[in-house]
Amino acid sequence: MKSAISTSIIAVLAMLTVCSSALAEGSYAKIDWLGSYVFGNGFQAYENPVFQAEIGHEFKNGFGGSIWGSLPAGLQSIGDNAATEVDVCAWYHYGLATLGISYFSIFPDNGDFHKNDVWQLNGDISKDFNFGSIVVTPGFRAEYNMPVDGTYSQETTGLYLIPRINFSAKLSERWQANVMTKFEGDLGGYGAQKALVILVAPGLTWKISDTLTANASVSMYFPSLAKSSDSRENELVPRIGISKSF
Repeated sequence: MKSAISTSIIAVLAMLTVCSSALAEGSYAKIDWLGSYVFGNGFQAYENPVFQAEIGHEFKNGFGGSIWGSLPAGLQSIGDNAATEVDVCAWYHYGLATLGISYFSIFPDNGDFHKNDVWQLNGDISKDFNFGSIVVTPGFRAEYNMPVDGTYSQETTGLYLIPRINFSAKLSERWQANVMTKFEGDLGGYGAQKALVILVAPGLTWKISDTLTANASVSMYFPSLAKSSDSRENELVPRIGISKSF
């Protein structure tokens, strides 16, 4: 594990160095190490550590796009487990609202790299409220997932309604504390039982420079309002990461 983390740190620094000269203003790049991979609806996709990275660009006219990827931290069995995923996202932001579309290329099934692929349509609205050094950001997001292959059914589609409220507090010129709170309503997506999944994620952000930050958090998932037969369990996922803007 130590060797994998050391290798990844070197790779991250190399990636950020390349990106700093290759990307235009408005771009960003980040990479995280997570103790496991848990979907937003509370189901654990992969019980071992993963690396997740993203690179994107936000234009001044409100349009933006990104590529996000996930791999097993040990780089073992790539492509044969739920830790392997590539997402391509595009969005338009205007005022308080954001509308987006994403293509999720999820782990292959018996070598079929498109069998589990998903389209997602999403909409989001949020607003910051400043109280001195404290910022409170309530928001709401709706997501609708559908299969790329067009076989629509209760087992292949999913609707999720996600109210949230986030808090951040400036501790010093370089340190900031954050608490992310989500209440994800799973309306029976992909044949799952209906449930409310509460996510609480306290964390710290360290501003290394004007464009480089490091952060750490612990995401705690609590499935609630679910039937006793629901297979989701409480999950605790540590995360450390680094990000760079341009």
